Amino acid sequence: MKNTKTHQLVILIAFIFFSVGSVLAKPLHVTFVVPDQKGPLFWQYVSAIAESVADDIEINLELIYTHSDRFALKEAINKISNRKNKPDYLIFRPFRGNATAVFKQLEASEIPFVTLEQDFIGKEANVIGLPREKYKYWLGQVNYDNEKGGYLLLSALIKHQRKHGNSVDLFITGIGGDNGTLSNNRTKALYELGSFDEKINLNQIFSFYWNPAKVKDKFNDIYRRYPETNIFWCAGDQMALALIEKIQSSPSIQTKKISVGGFDWLPQALEKIKSGDMAASVGGHMLMAGVALLKIKDYDKGVDRFSHQQKANVLEVIDTENVQQFLPFLSKAPWPEIDFSVFLHHDKSDDSRRLFNTANIMKLQNRQQP
Repeated sequence: MKNTKTHQLVILIAFIFFSVGSVLAKPLHVTFVVPDQKGPLFWQYVSAIAESVADDIEINLELIYTHSDRFALKEAINKISNRKNKPDYLIFRPFRGNATAVFKQLEASEIPFVTLEQDFIGKEANVIGLPREKYKYWLGQVNYDNEKGGYLLLSALIKHQRKHGNSVDLFITGIGGDNGTLSNNRTKALYELGSFDEKINLNQIFSFYWNPAKVKDKFNDIYRRYPETNIFWCAGDQMALALIEKIQSSPSIQTKKISVGGFDWLPQALEKIKSGDMAASVGGHMLMAGVALLKIKDYDKGVDRFSHQQKANVLEVIDTENVQQFLPFLSKAPWPEIDFSVFLHHDKSDDSRRLFNTANIMKLQNRQQP
């Protein structure tokens, strides 16, 4: 009888211990400040993929949508920092002008954070330094090589023109985003046209602050100024789509073969590439918040993948030659059939670890198809 009671007591203690442990082991709470309150298609893409990744790796993901400017970000960070229950980790895209103030506030609030997209240059870069150099709660950044992306797009647009028999001079008009580092890095390729071909000329780069409505409003003025334009290089697909709409509604321009390309792999852009109305789109960076979440989970489990600060090698170009390969894949984003936990590193040996990129997601997707 005594042994039976002892056995029952052991079981009861084990049950209580397991129950308490289950309560304590709650999912990580990560807040992602999405830098656009209006929800343009690209950030919808980024957010949807992040939510899918979070579900698979047991992270409680909170999305906060703000306007895409430094003032809105600062206001959001203020509110998050003053919460009684702060997130375990924070993901956001910093802006030039007040990044130092934002970083100092998060440091004072002791909230570990990861930044997206933004490279710092010049004086601001010297002041901010590298992750964990001056701000120990700045775990790392998820950046990608926008300069390389600019060259990928430019090469695809030149190839598109030459493929359609244009062997004479090419005249490029650039449609930039804003004056931030991201847009400027993408447009660097346009300032180095001599490395491509002496028959390639840059007309001008216009900054429309990622606003397709402004592109539409100013298109007629741009084309009157540069009627010889046969390539429109755009820093984003939404602006490229706005250009195509204006070109197709202008009978006098339709007869001219104009190559248009952008960034982001938006579904509408890929359909335009398929139909031949658009030449190319550079993308892959919609994975960036997902990359941050996977690295946060690994970091929390003791594997610090933020210690390697190289830029993510995710950018690829989709053009008329490979769009059929990518369309079925991208149309299923955020790929609910994929278990994103396979991209974690902390519970795997070195030889079984996978990089989180489109190539590896496509491989997994293909394996699961009948």
